[in-house]
Amino acid sequence: EQLAHYEALRTWMEDEHEAEVRSPDSPWFAAYATLRRGIGYEKEYAEWCRWMADSIERRRPTGKPQKSETGG
Repeated sequence: EQLAHYEALRTWMEDEHEAEVRSPDSPWFAAYATLRRGIGYEKEYAEWCRWMADSIERRRPTGKPQKSETGG
């Protein structure tokens, strides 16, 4: 959800302030640079979460009751 918001904001900034976001002398440049970093962070975090979930699912034994299910 946050990533979608950031990407929509990036599109708006690129459409409305195209020259300003590419000029390091512009105040828009700093906002755009920060936004791009936020997008990168959100993408990497989502990738990490997928990796963790996949890793946990692969490690979980199948057909074998968990300790909490056996009472011990």
